[in-house]
Amino acid sequence: MELTCVGVPFEFSTDQINVQQDFVKALQDTKPLVLIDYESPNPVILVVDTSYISIGYYLCQCASNNYKEHCCNCFGSITLNNRESRFSQSKLELYGLYHMLQALQMYLIGIRNLIIEVDACYIRDMLQNPDIQPSTSINCWIMAILMFHFELVYVKGTFHGPNGLLQCLLQPSDPLSNNSNNSMYENWIDHLHSFIHQVQLPLPLLC
Repeated sequence: MELTCVGVPFEFSTDQINVQQDFVKALQDTKPLVLIDYESPNPVILVVDTSYISIGYYLCQCASNNYKEHCCNCFGSITLNNRESRFSQSKLELYGLYHMLQALQMYLIGIRNLIIEVDACYIRDMLQNPDIQPSTSINCWIMAILMFHFELVYVKGTFHGPNGLLQCLLQPSDPLSNNSNNSMYENWIDHLHSFIHQVQLPLPLLC
């Protein structure tokens, strides 16, 4: 911390060496990204959080010997455009969940025990109460979300993992999302091999 202060002389003594060794050990003990084991009964956890800037997420699977230990598969954030960033917070949270299920659908197909963690407890109520007007975009998102089989778990914001990914502004090197490609965004549900849906599906559990 002293290195970030103005006017503090540089010092590299025993304390600094010990801190450096702690960093090296932490890096050595860090597990790399692992593949999802689709044949394992271990739960797969998708953690999603949304702000007016971006959608943060990570996908992980519980370890066999300890379900509290999570093996990360992928993580990242998707920056929202000007129109999306003006959504209300409740609509942002629902849209973030919908968007991440769409973006990670190829990872999620075949998962038997999917848990989705969110820090907005009202998402369950929104899934239970679609808009009375059938053509609204929220109803399309709800229908797409309920096509996945998962358990919805509420986690307090102070313990929610992706908070640090929500402040990532769009960088010049980031690939631009093409919203004109309907198969990639709002109309992707229309390309799911003409499956027949029920509007009132069994709702995911909320713990």
